[in-house]
Amino acid sequence: MGNLQSLGDVLRRRFSIVPAPTDPEPPEPIPCAICGGIEWLRRDVPLDDPAFGKAFPCSCVAAAWEEQRQAAIRAWCALPATMARCTFESLERRQDIPGWDAAVQACLRYARGESEQPILILMGGNGTAKSHLGLSILNWRLAHGGPYGRYANTADWLDELRATFNKPEGYDILGMTFDQLWESYVKADLVMLDDLGMQQSTPWAREKLEQFLDHRYREALPTILTTNLTREQLGPRLESRLRHERLVKAILLDGPDYRLKGGA
Repeated sequence: MGNLQSLGDVLRRRFSIVPAPTDPEPPEPIPCAICGGIEWLRRDVPLDDPAFGKAFPCSCVAAAWEEQRQAAIRAWCALPATMARCTFESLERRQDIPGWDAAVQACLRYARGESEQPILILMGGNGTAKSHLGLSILNWRLAHGGPYGRYANTADWLDELRATFNKPEGYDILGMTFDQLWESYVKADLVMLDDLGMQQSTPWAREKLEQFLDHRYREALPTILTTNLTREQLGPRLESRLRHERLVKAILLDGPDYRLKGGA
């Protein structure tokens, strides 16, 4: 009886059963050699230096914070990531559009804040780079520190405004009420309404677009519009506003659709 062994001992020897190893504890993070992990630094400067006593982010976090700041700005601008490639540098020179070079230079002056007219309307058929030019202005502002602009496809923007009426508390997907969403565009430093056109088919849409443009026009607020319609086709009220040469810079892009030529 003294030689009897437990079944567990026999099985361990027979099948080399060993206890499962436990996961090791993760190593302690190594603190930054510059700031010691506190993420802030004070500069060794004289007492009369403006930077004396001020805290500055360490390089170990500054890059990540700047990336987060840029992402927040782009989100406020409502610019999809795919539109980041629409810049002046990426524009293909359109020799098939009369006055192309002058149009690009006018948009670049607008981006730099050198245009005398606050409202810019880019008119032309499909595939004439109207949206690319307008987005180039917004992206130029992003790259040069502002003033930043908000982007909206006109039809999508009207749908977002309309959607706030059907939510239990009147909120859109960003948590804004109708008034907050409306004013975030109406009062912005710069706004681009892309593809202005047939959205005016309902009285409500026509009223909202006219109210929006009336306010931007009266306050001389920087506004970029793109459309494949003529000013006459936009209706008499908008046509009257958009013919004011002191406030409105109109650029006609008359050429073939580059998408049909295999453009990107």
